[in-house]
Amino acid sequence: MTLRRAAVALLAAVFSTAAWAGPAKPHQAAASADTGESVALTRPNTINLELLGRGGLYSLNFDHQFSEDFAFGGGASVLPVTGATIFFVPVYANYYFSHGNSRFFATGGLDVVFFSGTASSGYGSFTGGGVGFVFGPGFEYRGDGGFLFRITFPYITIGNSVGLTGGLTFGYAF
Repeated sequence: MTLRRAAVALLAAVFSTAAWAGPAKPHQAAASADTGESVALTRPNTINLELLGRGGLYSLNFDHQFSEDFAFGGGASVLPVTGATIFFVPVYANYYFSHGNSRFFATGGLDVVFFSGTASSGYGSFTGGGVGFVFGPGFEYRGDGGFLFRITFPYITIGNSVGLTGGLTFGYAF
């Protein structure tokens, strides 16, 4: 139960980061050219859907760009499986290696996982939950109009076992 409360507190902190952003900035493509700021700073918040990534089959995420180089985010997903429901709460940070609309990044964070019921697989039965460390390299395109695309490959997950996956993210930056 303590792990669940900690995950909810982390998720609440992530979703409240929009309050830390300060006053809203204009959302016009010309703003980045006129002021010299990148799209990441004129549109620092994203809402996105990641497929096959850190949240299992999918996750709905929010992140905030604190500077040209650093973003922090989190999300959630729910996966019903035979005999159980699995809840994923990914919490992550991204470090960007360059500035501009197209850029490479490294990501790392935690996947907090809760099981409701008993899930069975080829590896045995699972109840309760756990925490896994997830990290990997990626590429992001953040368009002037708000379109966001990311590809991350490979995600390396270290928890009860070590796994490799990849993720595709589609979203909106505002």
